[in-house]
Amino acid sequence: MVQGQGDGPSPSSLLYSWEKIQGPTATLSGVNTPELEVKDLVAEEYVFQLTVVDVDSGLFAKSAQVVVNVINED
Repeated sequence: MVQGQGDGPSPSSLLYSWEKIQGPTATLSGVNTPELEVKDLVAEEYVFQLTVVDVDSGLFAKSAQVVVNVINED
C-alpha cells in the first residue's frame, strides 16, 4: 500500500489521482483515493505519482519511489 495526503480547507474538496509513471506492469486499485493498493509487482524500481487537486485552491503533485526486492525463501 502506498499512502498519500492532501491538505485543503475541507477533505471533501480534494480529488486524488494515482498513476504509475515508471516501472513494469502492476495492478493498481484505489487510484482515486489517498491509499493506492499495488499488486503483481516484480523485483524492479517503480515510481508512482499522486496528483491531488483542491477544487478550492489549486493542484499539487507528489511522486513516491518504491523499490521491490526479491526475498530469498531458502
